[in-house]
Amino acid sequence: TGFIQVMAADAQEAADLNLIARKTAELSLTPAIVAQDGFLTTHLIESVRLPERELIAEYLGRPEDSIEPPTEAQRLLYGERRRRVPALWDVDNVMQSGVVQNQDAYMQAVAA
Repeated sequence: TGFIQVMAADAQEAADLNLIARKTAELSLTPAIVAQDGFLTTHLIESVRLPERELIAEYLGRPEDSIEPPTEAQRLLYGERRRRVPALWDVDNVMQSGVVQNQDAYMQAVAA
């Protein structure tokens, strides 16, 4: 559980950290947030150097790409291959998600 949070000091860092955060989030299956201040980074005009589209595509890949799980826990859950961005609600590969429930929810399920 948890999430990754990084803070960008300027527009260049915001651009760079977005690429890094996406890659990290996809490999770790942990949500990532790239924060920036609400004036200096968002309202000033600055030059930003972005990588070529082909380089970004090579670095990030496509959400539906099949990759090897980077951790043993992911390997146990997904098998030898998984989507880069897993489809959590896939009827062909059923998996429980969000199974924590309080007593009221449990009793409502029992009563149903």
